Amino acid sequence: EEWLEASTQSDASAMLAEMIHIVGKAVNGPLLGSVRDALRYSGFSPSSSLSELMLRSYSNLGMYAEFTEVLVEVKEAGLFKPSMAALTLRAALAADDFEAALEQLPGFAASPEEEGVLQQLARLAVKQAKLPALVHGLRADAPRLAAAALEAALVAAARRSAVAAEEVEELGRAEGVEITTTARCTLLRAAGSSERARRLFAEASGAGPPPPELVVATAEVATALGDVALAREVLGKLPKPTPEVASASLRLFSEGP
Repeated sequence: EEWLEASTQSDASAMLAEMIHIVGKAVNGPLLGSVRDALRYSGFSPSSSLSELMLRSYSNLGMYAEFTEVLVEVKEAGLFKPSMAALTLRAALAADDFEAALEQLPGFAASPEEEGVLQQLARLAVKQAKLPALVHGLRADAPRLAAAALEAALVAAARRSAVAAEEVEELGRAEGVEITTTARCTLLRAAGSSERARRLFAEASGAGPPPPELVVATAEVATALGDVALAREVLGKLPKPTPEVASASLRLFSEGP
């Protein structure tokens, strides 16, 4: 710690960061704790780059409590930057901290990892019964993210039961969130009855030719349920055939209903 006293704040941060880099994968909690203690002893504040390195290290170690402590210090010092938002979001998801993850989500938009993160967050929201908070929190400021989150939540809910999927659908409609084509396909495949499947298909195809993937999903459901009426509706709405649509149509003829 004596060498820190003879250093400038900038040099101290650079040297401590270099030490962490040298240790590499062997970095552990006690070492990071010593870095923080040394900074406190010297009265220095860590640089933005050192702060991010410590956040990344704590995240990799799964030490979420310490991660949060450093994050608070970073924000209080005005050192928080966009790249830290991604770190914070991933750490929060790993720790099942829904509120912290949701707080960072808007700043994570358009990231290459966005889809995977949304799926994780939606699964966490379903697991913790916090899906309304997720959808409502995104609807006004990030409607595209709200639609994507609802889509991911529907996939997660459909794995549980048709009733769970219907509850997610009702939430989306109540919040005025767009139901994407993928979400509609999920709802169709989770439909527990012919009546519900017909209603979903009619709604999705009412404004014009349904997307090919919706036709495929409905054809699969009609075959599985043995629903002649639904099969006729599907055949009557066939768009320009794609290989997937043609295959689904052949199954309708060969397997029933």
